[in-house]
Amino acid sequence: MAACYLGSFRAEPQHCYNKRPMLTNEQRQFLDAQRVIRLATADASGIPHLVPLCFALNGETIYIAGGANTKRMRNVMQNPRVALLADHYVEDWSVIGYVLLFGTALGLPVGEEHARASSLLKKRYSQFEGDQYRIVFEEGSMLVVHIERVVAYGKLAA
Repeated sequence: MAACYLGSFRAEPQHCYNKRPMLTNEQRQFLDAQRVIRLATADASGIPHLVPLCFALNGETIYIAGGANTKRMRNVMQNPRVALLADHYVEDWSVIGYVLLFGTALGLPVGEEHARASSLLKKRYSQFEGDQYRIVFEEGSMLVVHIERVVAYGKLAA
C-alpha cells in the first residue's frame, strides 16, 4: 500500500487519516478494550479543555455521559468540534498505540437514542447501575459524538 502525507511528514498507511470515517475492526476492538477515552473540546475563543471520561461506542458514534453544567458541555454548545483519544502506553515503545477520533458533538436529548446510549453505558460500566450516578443520564447530561475522521498509530491488537 502506498504511503500518504500528513503535512510535510511522509506517513506509512497505518498512520494515515481514514478517507472515510469507518473504523476498522482492529480500531473498534482497540476502542472496546479501553475503559477511558479523553475528550478534547475548545470554547468559542479556542481555549482547550481535556478530560478523561467513560464512553460507549456504537457504530460510528461515541456516547459520553456526565454532567449538564460542565465545562465540556458548555464548550460543545459554543464549538461542537471535538477530538477523542484512546491510547495504550507502556515503557516498551514497540507496543504502544492510539486511536484518535475527530468529530462533531451534540447534546443528546432524552428519547429513544438517549435510552439506547444509557443502556450501552450501564452495560459497559456497572458503576452506573445504582442511583448514585443517575444524574449523569438526566436531560442535558449526555453527549453524542459523530465520528468524522480517524487516525490510528502503532500496535492496536492485543
